[in-house]
Order: sequence, then C-alpha cells, then structure tokens
Amino acid sequence: MTAEPLTPPYLEEMRTLSTCVVASAIETFGVRLRNRGFSDSRLHCMFPELPAAVGYAATARIRATDPPMEGRGYYDHGDWWNSLLKIPAPRIVVIEDADSTPGLGAFIGEVHAAILQALGSVGAITS
Repeated sequence: MTAEPLTPPYLEEMRTLSTCVVASAIETFGVRLRNRGFSDSRLHCMFPELPAAVGYAATARIRATDPPMEGRGYYDHGDWWNSLLKIPAPRIVVIEDADSTPGLGAFIGEVHAAILQALGSVGAITS
C-alpha cells in the first residue's frame, strides 16, 4: 500500500457512516459495475450490540476440507500473520471459504480470534 494510513479521527468519523452511504460513495468511483461487489442477506452481524467497526480489509481464501497429508495442519500455519501485518491497523480480516461445500471447517475459533485481535484486527468476516 502506497497511501498514508488514515488518521484515528478520520477512522472514527467513518464509523458514523451507514453501510449504504459507503456503498453509494464507492459506486461513484466507477471501479466496477454496480451489480458486482455486494453481499446478500447471508452476511449478517453476529453481535449487533457491538459498535460498528472500520478498518483496512485483510483478505484471504482458505480451504479446510483437504488438509495436508503430512507436515503442519491449517491451524498450525502462522505464516499468513506476516501478510496480515503488511496491512495498516486497524484491520478487518475477510476470509472466503473456498471449499466446494462451504462450512466443513472452522477458520476462526477462540485461539485465532485472540491472535488476530493481538495483531491489531478489529473484526472478522467469513463466508
């Protein structure tokens, strides 16, 4: 990333905006068709009592159905944390379940949630 990270006061100001306002603003950039890049009703907040989160997206695609036959398992791979640290904090981790049948494995449990929080993540989204 070549741009300077946003200042904390600016991030706080962004937190007050609704998702609809942000989506409408992004559409004006013309970076993709307006019928692309949105989520459907399957994506929802698991903890609506918590305040809105704002941060830089740290994206990944992960599969859980075919673990390696030898060596380390998925939960033993910490190398992706180094990639995460290249993105400015605060971070929101966005993980796509790339399995042919999504939901066959857990990507973020208690341990990974604590690690991600310690590394400056303020939220996680997964399919």
